[in-house]
Amino acid sequence: MITSVTDNKMRVWRVILQYYEIKGGTAYNEAPHRKLANSFGIDSMSNSEASVKHSLLTAIGQILETHRLYRRGDEAHFKAFICLALNEKKLVAWLRQIFRTPAIAEQYYEPLGLLGKDGFRGYILCAKQTKTVRL
Repeated sequence: MITSVTDNKMRVWRVILQYYEIKGGTAYNEAPHRKLANSFGIDSMSNSEASVKHSLLTAIGQILETHRLYRRGDEAHFKAFICLALNEKKLVAWLRQIFRTPAIAEQYYEPLGLLGKDGFRGYILCAKQTKTVRL
């Protein structure tokens, strides 16, 4: 079987999926109380670190569920993630949550690299500017 060069590239969506797996996203989204809360549009969390994590897990689960039927690729999933994050005004918080996870940082980034040195702070400062953009 011949594979293309793009098959060997690391996709950002794969990093997001790994975060989802590490944090138990499937179990979280399939919990009966979570399904009930989602069906009624209830958000029982405040704006704490836990709610950022929970909203992120819910968003990833939603993207996986809606795109599963259409067999979309990693790029389409990532575009949906960015659009959802921008619409929810949570892009910065979600990226910070993902890339500050120790297992993600250790596996994909060099300790002396930019992420290892400043903990993604430089990228977050740039991304914060998207909050003022109106779509």
